[in-house]
Amino acid sequence: MHTLTPFQSTEMTRKFNVQADIVQISTKVCRIHFIIEGPLQSIIWPSPDPLRKRSDELWKHTCLEAFLSNSLKEEDPYLEMNLSPAGNWNLYELTSYRKNLTPAACALVTIKRKNIATSVQFQAEITTTNQSDLPTKYCGLSVILKFEDGQKSYWAFSHGVGKADFHNKTTWKSTATR
Repeated sequence: MHTLTPFQSTEMTRKFNVQADIVQISTKVCRIHFIIEGPLQSIIWPSPDPLRKRSDELWKHTCLEAFLSNSLKEEDPYLEMNLSPAGNWNLYELTSYRKNLTPAACALVTIKRKNIATSVQFQAEITTTNQSDLPTKYCGLSVILKFEDGQKSYWAFSHGVGKADFHNKTTWKSTATR
């Protein structure tokens, strides 16, 4: 597991430890793990959705995210995965940096949640159905935590300057050397 850091260190974010990792199971399947440790009661968790369906704008709430690409060039395509602790999800294709966001073909996204004392673990498995393999040479794993006091914190391997931007490939890691 790899430690994620908050974009801004605050009194609240210093109470948490957030970790993530990705494992490629096959060329069409990957598994992503997240662990969030700290005062979990101070996080606003989305209500569970028994339908566990594809949904938009999950990033507006507490959300787990993964960005995948075979290139770190800004002009090259990548995938964006949004995973809600409620069980909803989405997978998007982008043609280049923040351009032409469209739903990506996938057969199945499953999200499992396990609470253990002061931590919660999530495991998401994604299976693609399109002709090409999942682009897993580089990844950006991130978490958005929305707190009861209205603050949001943005966690990633690293951050650029100015604002939290998970699409910024300069903050991503090679899956071979994470």
